Amino acid sequence: MIRVTADSNIYISAFHFRGTPDRLLILAAERKIDLAISDHIVEEVTRTLSEKFAWPEDRVGWARRIMRGIARRVVPSLTINAIKTIPQITAFWSVPWKQARSIS
Repeated sequence: MIRVTADSNIYISAFHFRGTPDRLLILAAERKIDLAISDHIVEEVTRTLSEKFAWPEDRVGWARRIMRGIARRVVPSLTINAIKTIPQITAFWSVPWKQARSIS
């Protein structure tokens, strides 16, 4: 079985926007993949859904239960913070969409 650890952005996209990331959660629920999750990721997802997307607490709780129900809880033995900042990407994303499309 394939083992997968998804970043918090995958869960947020699956819960809030659906689409392709949602398929990953379905595969985990069907036990077709072994999805692992840490408490840190659960907390980051629930905080983001609450604060940035204004989800009510009952809906946030639902997302928390889904994550804990379909994923195997893991405790990381090592945390790597390899990416500090990448100025050119930060600058790119701060440009309005119409202008960003014309950047080569």
